[in-house]
Amino acid sequence: MSSSSFARRVAASASLAVLSATLAPSIALAETVDAEDRRPEAEIVVVGQRPNPEAEAATQAARERPGNVSVVAAEEFEDRYAVTFRDTLQLTPGVIAQPRFGEEVRLSIRGSGLANNAHLRGAELLFDGVPINGADGFGDFQELDPTFANFITVNRGANAFASGSATLGGAIELTGITGRSVDEAGFLRLDVGAFGTERVNARAAYADDRYDLIVAATGQRQDGFRQNAEQSNGRLYSQAGIRWNDAVETRFGILANDVNQRIPGALTIAQATTTPELANTGNFNFAFARDINSWRGWTRTTIDAGAFGDFTLGAAYTDRQLYHPISVVIDQRVSDGLLFARWDGETDALGVPLAWTAGVRWRDARTAARTYAATPNRQAARGALTAHSIQYAGGLDAFAELRLEPTERLTLLAGLNSIDTDREVLNLRNPAASDSEAFNQISPKLGVLWEASSALQIFANVSGVYEPPSFGQLTQGGFVTFVPIKAQEGTSYEIGVRGDLGRVRYELTYYDARLNNEFISFQVSPLIPAATFNAPNTIHRGIEAGLGATLAEDLFGGALNARAAWTWNDFTFDGDPVYGDNWLAGVPERTLVAELSWSDGRLRITPSVFVQSDTVVDFRNTLRAPGYTLFNISGSYAVTDSVSVFLEGRNLTDEKYVSMVSSIANAQAPGVNLSIATPGDGAAVFGGLRLRFGARS
Repeated sequence: MSSSSFARRVAASASLAVLSATLAPSIALAETVDAEDRRPEAEIVVVGQRPNPEAEAATQAARERPGNVSVVAAEEFEDRYAVTFRDTLQLTPGVIAQPRFGEEVRLSIRGSGLANNAHLRGAELLFDGVPINGADGFGDFQELDPTFANFITVNRGANAFASGSATLGGAIELTGITGRSVDEAGFLRLDVGAFGTERVNARAAYADDRYDLIVAATGQRQDGFRQNAEQSNGRLYSQAGIRWNDAVETRFGILANDVNQRIPGALTIAQATTTPELANTGNFNFAFARDINSWRGWTRTTIDAGAFGDFTLGAAYTDRQLYHPISVVIDQRVSDGLLFARWDGETDALGVPLAWTAGVRWRDARTAARTYAATPNRQAARGALTAHSIQYAGGLDAFAELRLEPTERLTLLAGLNSIDTDREVLNLRNPAASDSEAFNQISPKLGVLWEASSALQIFANVSGVYEPPSFGQLTQGGFVTFVPIKAQEGTSYEIGVRGDLGRVRYELTYYDARLNNEFISFQVSPLIPAATFNAPNTIHRGIEAGLGATLAEDLFGGALNARAAWTWNDFTFDGDPVYGDNWLAGVPERTLVAELSWSDGRLRITPSVFVQSDTVVDFRNTLRAPGYTLFNISGSYAVTDSVSVFLEGRNLTDEKYVSMVSSIANAQAPGVNLSIATPGDGAAVFGGLRLRFGARS
């Protein structure tokens, strides 16, 4: 992670900014974007920010579904140093995102992914429909950059059926910016702040009646709040579109990453709340890191076939290299191919509106996996080769949904999601230890949406849940053959309301999921993050509540708005032979985020508070990590139509707190390792400058 490599990334970003300027009709910074080139008039979700019609269209589509779906426009987090899902989705109820290092968080939606004390499971991440998760479901967060997103859609649970996912958590999809979704031809953003933070983001855009193109790049570095937390990253994104005629459009995209991040690791709860700047001793001595070089390319063609509906055909390919020195050195090269097709249509059946969505997704991935002994010399170098295998994962996912509107106010939905996937490992050092296994399931869904009035919707659904194990869960701890772990499955129920009461907007959802063979993990060694097991029966219940209100439309010349998101988690064993009805460990029972925002159109000031309750650490329920409260404030000012600045203060009281915990079996067991707490960052200030160059061509 040398400073010279970061400098090269900054230079590349600066060059892109120059290109942006050359594309603009005028390079005068103060030039106002022509009114007829701006986005069309639309309701502004966040006062003082520009409308985002694509996000608003997605929000309207979400309101037509019998389930809790959230859409977050990029404008909601553009005035912050947004890196993790904690930054971008903090006001999205039901999403628990607890930072670990860099972009990585413990991500849990409705209690998904509790078996993952590190990395991602239980929810699928997509960028423009292309999975970030591997073909076995395992994934990372480092390959996503929020500055490339136009909006983010959170499809909780079975609301993700139409993207091919049947997991408990559902799917989070980032929809990328395009040459048509931005107003300006060129854009440059500079961020600086605490812990040696520097980020440069730039883009250039073009669009006419037939073609559109966007090219964006980000260079980022940070020393980190803790020891062994340095990072230096470069990212590139581009998307182009061709409208062949009024009925056919083809799009091409690429997303590339050069990620270099050290991992500070976990401390005891006492250390995390007294000396949080320290790294875990093992992480420091072995120079734990996670370095990723990857690129994803994809193409998608959409055909408007008139009365026959819309057809989408596409393909994607991912090449990914991972160098991951921890207690061992993991060295992997992944090749992942994807083909997909989708059919959307609508008609009248005996005078009743009928709509459908159907699709298939085929994946084939090959991972060349090597493991080496680690060397405790701060060089993160390879030692002797200890394992060498080829891992194959893939299969066919299919889905179909049928939506019927027997009355103007009532919508009925029925759907199916089919997963047929394989896991195979070829052990090149010991061929007799090779193994394979197949997993398949068809999960149904039924839903109902009642438009009680123009200001009130009531919805409910019931659906199947299914999640096969990943390679890490099948080969955990270096076993020579697959361990006998089963797929996680169950049934999920959801009921909710959403609507408006004058100036107040609200959403309230209750869910209850009954799972069999849920993946649970507990740490068995400071140098082995977790071992995974099946819990026979578990229950996941919870409430997701969101509130927004306009408190005053003319207060000191501006509008005063309030927003809040409250999440209640009730996750327990159900008559377990070892743990009875104890709490499942890993996530807090309650979180609350609330903010006030005043804006006069140019100046915006937003104080906020984040509150998290205690978190159960062990399955015996003998230890809890303390809850905490963080006070934050952010603000922005539009100097001109082309120049704006922002400032953000986080954890203003410099509270020492535990951001997340790794679950363990019994905190009171003799000799148990209690280095399971990741400290949160201390007080920090970040600031930035945004420059827009001319009207988009």
